[in-house]
Amino acid sequence: MTSSTFFARFRRYLKAAGLAPSEVHVLRHTAAKLRRDAGESIETVSALLDHWSLAVTTVYLRRLEGTEDAGWARVAEAIGV
Repeated sequence: MTSSTFFARFRRYLKAAGLAPSEVHVLRHTAAKLRRDAGESIETVSALLDHWSLAVTTVYLRRLEGTEDAGWARVAEAIGV
């Protein structure tokens, strides 16, 4: 799959789920938040994100704390999961 095909599908899935347009980087945020919410350590999440410092990961996760993803069910349905 080419990158343009991937991005086109990503935009289509967001639209089908009724979500605002976004960049692919949001998937990285989602993976980090889901891992942390599931109880993974900051060290493990940092390694997943390939951050050079735990401080970077801490700042990254702090921005995401307390945010609730109310649209996850629509996204799952839109992509057939």
